Amino acid sequence: NTQHNWHDVLLAEVEAPASVSHGGLDGFWYVSGFYWSITAMFSAASVMQPQNYAETVFSIVYIIFGMMFGSSLISSVAAMLVDFQMVTRDQNEKLRTLRKYLRQNGVQPSLSLKIQKQIVERVFADTRLSHQDVPVLALLSTKLRANLWYEIYAPRLMSEPVLMMCDGVDDLLLGDICSSDTVMTQSVGPGHLIFNPNTYLDRAFYIVGGKVHYTHTDGDDGAMAFVSATAGTLPSSKEELKEVGRTQWLATSALWTHWKSQGLAESVGHGELMLVRAEGFAAVLKRHRSIAEIVQDYAKTLVKVIKDERPLLSDLSSMMKIDSDRLICAMPQETRLKLSLPALRAVQAQAAGNAKQLKAFREL
Repeated sequence: NTQHNWHDVLLAEVEAPASVSHGGLDGFWYVSGFYWSITAMFSAASVMQPQNYAETVFSIVYIIFGMMFGSSLISSVAAMLVDFQMVTRDQNEKLRTLRKYLRQNGVQPSLSLKIQKQIVERVFADTRLSHQDVPVLALLSTKLRANLWYEIYAPRLMSEPVLMMCDGVDDLLLGDICSSDTVMTQSVGPGHLIFNPNTYLDRAFYIVGGKVHYTHTDGDDGAMAFVSATAGTLPSSKEELKEVGRTQWLATSALWTHWKSQGLAESVGHGELMLVRAEGFAAVLKRHRSIAEIVQDYAKTLVKVIKDERPLLSDLSSMMKIDSDRLICAMPQETRLKLSLPALRAVQAQAAGNAKQLKAFREL
């Protein structure tokens, strides 16, 4: 033991620069100590030499640790740079091939720029994971997996007004839908065709992530939406493009009717869809008779409104302009009463402690 600390050694062996004032000496010595740490870790050089056995061992261990840390840091950065270069090289090669193809085929510069811009946007878009990309989920127990599916799918299903009302009547419905093969997810890439015009659809689509371009087509081919109905003859041939984003539904009418698509839906970039199969939905309803009657009345009312009013038919609900509240009001009185019972029970529970409110509730 030298009976000295590093500060004393610096005072004895290292002369402070003349430009450093007396009040700034402590700061200078601490900066010098930090300088020793850096030089000892990365180059094994030092402004001070170890004075005893313990200091020598500590310096050796510190230098070895610095070598390991520096090597790991450099190798990690190098690996990241190599991965980045490989990804960018592949993307640049694809873009170079695209430009060569457009040039060889004499594509006009204005169109060529639009094509390249769209390709760049879609190539560099982030991809989403679906549960098929996570194979370890198969190791979960049946109960825990059902809880997971409910946690993921139920809020999305509740965004559909009819399903939200049915859940109020039977709180086991959504759990059954989520745990069955009714609901599934699908990862889509840029340019993925979701459905063509004039095609019978057996499922509804909910956009979890990404964007979808929906092109509504008018004309004789898209005028018939139902197998047995001549509803909604559309105007002459023309197209209308809509950008459909997250949390929006497409073709929900396929859950209630035999629906023929009224347009074309295509994924813009990488995204994820939640698919609700009409066949699986019908199978679940067989176990929930009261909900099956409500859905049946809703479907009949929807078909009747379309036949009577002949609105513009579309796979996008906002374009059809059929208010779900108006449809519910047009349903049979018994069905409306079933739908209103949960709200009435909630009002009754709230009024239980207030005699005046309870009296008003009973009069209602």
